[in-house]
Amino acid sequence: MDRMHSKVVSALLLVAVTACSSGESAGDGTWAGSVVDSAGIAIVRNPDRGVWTAEQRWTVEEQLRIGAEEGDANLQFGQLVSLDLDSEGNIYTLDQMGQRVQVFDASGEYVRTLGRPGSGPGEFSQVASAVLVTPGDTITVPDLMLQRATRFTPEGEHATDFPLPMTEGIALKWVMSPDGRIVQQTREMPVPGNTDVPIGGGVLLTRDASGSIQDTLVALPSTETFTMEGNVPRLRMFSPEPLWTLLTDGRVVLATNDKYRVEMRSTEGSLTRIIQRQVEGGVVSEADKSTLLDRMREMMGQQGVPPEALQLILGNTEFADRYPVLSDLLGGPDGTLWVQRVRPANEMDFTGDGANAFDFGSRQWDVYDVEGRLLGAVELPPRFRPLHVEGDDIYGVQRDELDVQYVVRLRVLKPDA
Repeated sequence: MDRMHSKVVSALLLVAVTACSSGESAGDGTWAGSVVDSAGIAIVRNPDRGVWTAEQRWTVEEQLRIGAEEGDANLQFGQLVSLDLDSEGNIYTLDQMGQRVQVFDASGEYVRTLGRPGSGPGEFSQVASAVLVTPGDTITVPDLMLQRATRFTPEGEHATDFPLPMTEGIALKWVMSPDGRIVQQTREMPVPGNTDVPIGGGVLLTRDASGSIQDTLVALPSTETFTMEGNVPRLRMFSPEPLWTLLTDGRVVLATNDKYRVEMRSTEGSLTRIIQRQVEGGVVSEADKSTLLDRMREMMGQQGVPPEALQLILGNTEFADRYPVLSDLLGGPDGTLWVQRVRPANEMDFTGDGANAFDFGSRQWDVYDVEGRLLGAVELPPRFRPLHVEGDDIYGVQRDELDVQYVVRLRVLKPDA
């Protein structure tokens, strides 16, 4: 893939999946929903009000902040996209813009840097997509551009890589399962060497720590967000897109962002439970469409997309009638599921910088227990994106009003525990 085409695809993927919630009134300690059995699958219908009383609501408290606006270069981040922890509690962060993995100890002190910009052994492109700590504390960094996963020993030495040929699909997301498997979302897309492949929904598949593919967990629904007509890319913003995560016990959670319908599946992908709520996405106004196209033009121009390619993309961009309902899913403490909704249309804010202009996620996350019953909502700090949950701690990246990024650890406080 040439440099221009890779930037175009990266930009399209960046803006293609966006999507979040208003606060819930306090409950009275009881659940007013219902559960219906349908051929062995539990359908959990939730009301608007959760179980938690005002006194039982979970809150979060900042425990650690890593980063600086200026000074030590090891504390400055360009574009943090992934984070993981090793068995000693060391924190590994992938800076996509800096093309490096920075390692910090549990107290936030800088330890070392893994990788550097380039295409040689132990180096990363600008579309390295995740940092994964696999069993034995081996570090794995999948890289779309270089079509490989670069690996390092616990001591930081370059180890044996494994291939990720794009002819087998485009890897969009990576998560480590509690049992040590790598779970990967792959979407079929036309690429050099395999141009006749139609764009499909893709699959969730598993790999072992060495990178060998083990099995397919779930087939994902098809999407119309990004399509090709000949050599011309077409983008339909806010088309239904799959969302997924893993709970802390390894169960798979899957949804499509246009409906508040969340599937709970076993660790092997079998459907066991469906969570439902009555929520509808807001209308995408003509003014919103115009503003979003302007923000796309600005963002892709900053990324170096040539004017002729930029005009082609914008000229072939259209919008669904409504915003998505769901923005993200997260496996939270105590086996809970956290669901982020899209903000109401009248609360949309397109004034952020770069990709932040397309962050429509609410600060409120709906929290469900292991049975799929709504407990209530937790509010996360502004401009905070959760990336990893460890026990009662949520690790993520937060941007300040100057767009400076910080690694932040939040502790979930549970007054009824």
